[in-house]
Amino acid sequence: MRFTPYSNYAAFIRKAELRIFAAGESTLKRARGGRARSEHRHRIDWQVPADTRLDALQYVLRVYDAGGRFDETTPKLLRLLDEARR
Repeated sequence: MRFTPYSNYAAFIRKAELRIFAAGESTLKRARGGRARSEHRHRIDWQVPADTRLDALQYVLRVYDAGGRFDETTPKLLRLLDEARR
């Protein structure tokens, strides 16, 4: 999957992190479902693990500035399909 974030303060973003959680799980805990990082602030690629048994995940996008301060989105739901839609 490719996530393409946008922001009104892109000039301040130095890196981005996609934090993956099971649906309904608290996003205040450590990301259990994995994470994807990108030094490229305009794109994050992530592959759903082949052995996942979950039918839905949630994610937050966290961005950092040069000083290590961060901002993140509210949790977003991502439903997983086990076959391609036609």
